[in-house]
Amino acid sequence: MASQVAKVSPLHEKFSDPKSEIRLLELENGDNSEKRWKLSIFPLKEGTYFTALSYVWGDPDARENVIVNGNVVSVTRSLATALQHVHQHWNQELGDRPQHSFRLWADALCINQDDVQEKNHQVPLMRSIYSSAELVICWLGPASHKTHLAFETIRLLHREWTQRSLEELVTFEWIRRHPSLCRTPEEDNPLNRRWDAAQSFARSKYWSRTWILQEVILGKKAVIACGQTAINWSLIRDVIETATSLSDEIGRSGTSWPTFIDPKIWETMRSIRVDWAAILFFFYAGANGMRQSNSPVIRTDWRLAAVAGRILQATNPKDHVYGLMGIFPIPLVPDYSEATSTGEVYRDYIKAWLEDWNLGLCSSMEELYFLLYSGTYLARDDLKLPSWVPNFPALSSHRQEVYDGNRRFGELITEGHADNSVFSPDIERPLIVNKSLHVNGIDLGPITSFEDYGDDMSKVSTATANYIKQFISEVPRYPDGSPSLQIIFCLFCRKHYGMGQPIEAEGLIKALGFVETLLGLDPEKPTSDDERKRELNMFSLMAADAQSFVESFINTFACSEPSLDGSGFLDILRRWYNSSGGLSSPDMELKDDDLAYLIDICLDYLREANRGSYHILVRVGDYIGVSQRAIQSGDHVCVLKGSNTLSILRKPSESESAYIHVAPCFIVGLMNGEAKEFIESGLRQIHRFEIR
Repeated sequence: MASQVAKVSPLHEKFSDPKSEIRLLELENGDNSEKRWKLSIFPLKEGTYFTALSYVWGDPDARENVIVNGNVVSVTRSLATALQHVHQHWNQELGDRPQHSFRLWADALCINQDDVQEKNHQVPLMRSIYSSAELVICWLGPASHKTHLAFETIRLLHREWTQRSLEELVTFEWIRRHPSLCRTPEEDNPLNRRWDAAQSFARSKYWSRTWILQEVILGKKAVIACGQTAINWSLIRDVIETATSLSDEIGRSGTSWPTFIDPKIWETMRSIRVDWAAILFFFYAGANGMRQSNSPVIRTDWRLAAVAGRILQATNPKDHVYGLMGIFPIPLVPDYSEATSTGEVYRDYIKAWLEDWNLGLCSSMEELYFLLYSGTYLARDDLKLPSWVPNFPALSSHRQEVYDGNRRFGELITEGHADNSVFSPDIERPLIVNKSLHVNGIDLGPITSFEDYGDDMSKVSTATANYIKQFISEVPRYPDGSPSLQIIFCLFCRKHYGMGQPIEAEGLIKALGFVETLLGLDPEKPTSDDERKRELNMFSLMAADAQSFVESFINTFACSEPSLDGSGFLDILRRWYNSSGGLSSPDMELKDDDLAYLIDICLDYLREANRGSYHILVRVGDYIGVSQRAIQSGDHVCVLKGSNTLSILRKPSESESAYIHVAPCFIVGLMNGEAKEFIESGLRQIHRFEIR
């Protein structure tokens, strides 16, 4: 959906049947002077040939005039510039057609944006419009040297990659012939021009819009246009697929860095999944659509739909649902009127989700998976959403804020199987009544204390370190018998060790980096031996001498006694104990390669730990975990039937029986069905919660 028009009454002839007709633009003059357009009604059926335009709104206040049906119409500059170029791109792609056969569909002009009922009828046609168009022109904007360089780079990669197997590509011999792809001239710093252009293209805001998704992937033929230059979407799609396969293979095979490739370029190729995430989603959604078209049963991929809802942006919050219905067959009828609130749209979205789950159509995910994307911590009170529905508007806007360096809350907490075998299969299912979700669950207890993680885990704050020390002093052994320091390390690295996975030799190096971070060691500001020993003791590590420290460290982090023979790790521990400032200090006396190896692993720990930045450390009795920055002491940690994570629930007041959903949370030792023991021991009972 796009920009508004200034004068609508003379433009939009009434449809006879708005559910089967569309308006199309035709050029009244074929020269290069100011283009004049005619807007007419056509049936949306086979034999109606037209091109569809896909574009982003741009600044709503930056406007230009176009001539339609003899009227001066104000549209966004983005649409105005697109209208200047679409005929040229149509000629390039379909130039064998008679010039008078050029017809264009552009939402801002072809749908009366001021007529809510018309929008309600036309929006469900969007899938048919873009899939029926013989060409979709995806407009990025006016000519841009950087975007044109990205197109060139994609074509170059396509030529190289389509003629080689993945096994050949991962040797990187092919890239030697292209210095512009593997070296960074001095004037290009900090990043090679070609890879920088490709990365900027992949991160373009064009790929962040909800409506754009279906507009690109539904088209029979789509071209991505910038100024007078264009590139075929199918070519881009092939490059995305190979780039991600190559990046994955680098990680899977442990491919060593080829020294003829600039290190920053190498890191770029390793990080394709992160750096190209926006455009990569279009590839996955398109691949899912291809699978669906070949399947006898059309199903809604609710997991993919939920990801689309939270990462793609929309001006109207209802469009996080309505704008996806062309890709995902969500059985809702769009209603943009004020009679249907945004909260009702999201409630009905989840009703459809639960109905599909009950029919066995989404067995690959848990029934209440959507709770991962909900909670009052997301703070969009203006939408008046129930606390349990996914807050796609807040999540998608925050995603852009993260790109802009303005993170407000931590990463989504998604790990776990908290309800695993806790509830009997025949227990009552979740039920939506009005705006409340009724669900079975177990109250595991109140939050007794909490502490902010901080914004950067490369240096643990004094307050956080003291919180950890206090927890360890009060709970030296976790409920499962593990040393509590080990548990906190597993919490910081929960992706690898938070679900009870054993800590292997590389994990022990990460654990040493964890301890060094807790102590805040700095080789330029070494601490005294006595101060170091005192700090280690406060974290329950014995430190009278090097040998006692080594034994204490191994007993704390390697309870499963992994083989350390030949790893040299015990020697590293002794050196670390005797050093003045940790791993980076000169008195470690490590070879450069060994030091680089250790630092790389410790940096990997920090990257994992930083997944917890902007989070809150929470304590529930003798258990510890993380949640979002909105919780309060006294909030209840609950395991709910059908949810893989734990949920924090709150009663708005003691007089109320209903709860609100504050945030998901992760508590070490309670994420894999351990709550079953609480039931069997009689410590807890199953309750029916009403969540508003």
